[in-house]
Amino acid sequence: MARVSNQPKIDTLQSVELSEGVEIQLRIAGVFARSLAYLLDLVFIIIAASVLGFIVGVMDSFVGSNYAMGLYGLLMFILTWGYFFLMESGKKGATFGKRIVGLRVVNTSGGIAQRGQVFTRNLFRFVELVIMPLIGLCCTMMTKRFQRAGDLVAGTVVVYAETDVQPSVALNSGREPRPPGWKLLREEQAAIVAFRERGGLWSGARQAELASHAQVLVKGESSEAVTELVGMAEWLTAKKD
Repeated sequence: MARVSNQPKIDTLQSVELSEGVEIQLRIAGVFARSLAYLLDLVFIIIAASVLGFIVGVMDSFVGSNYAMGLYGLLMFILTWGYFFLMESGKKGATFGKRIVGLRVVNTSGGIAQRGQVFTRNLFRFVELVIMPLIGLCCTMMTKRFQRAGDLVAGTVVVYAETDVQPSVALNSGREPRPPGWKLLREEQAAIVAFRERGGLWSGARQAELASHAQVLVKGESSEAVTELVGMAEWLTAKKD
């Protein structure tokens, strides 16, 4: 289960620590950016609706007024709901309005939102706009990650697309490489080197927790143990080179 650290409720980076200890950062989009993107989407929808209205108006004289109006209502439903679903479930995870503003829809762990999640969030969009618009707005304003009801139910969040902050990968001890106290098995050497190469993906607490399992090799505790273990990894890596 993802955990969000305490950060100001402004459009900014929020650290999200995943269940496996990997920490990522997401720049959450606020109400203003999301509203601007939605207004732009409405402009595109109105333009498309006008084109459809013209086409249906031409068809009116051929199929009759009742059929034309029914067809127009069906096309409008497909347009207003399908537009958001198809665009947000695509590769970019964003409608045209979101792309212009620089936003995209992701899951709460920062990964690609699945079609089922996008379907759910847009199904609730209709409920929020028609049945309880004030509740939907209050929900967006009061949640830490500016999630409306559909986002909360679907497990999605809107972020800035250009801010894919990648955590560092390799750790650096800042000291001279140091050899282990005694001869290590090949598997043990590989584990120490892997700790250094992947350590940047974990939080400091997770690094210290894993380093504590190597107390036979390291004398320090917490961050000092991490430093010693990384120094050994650097020595092992240099030795192989």
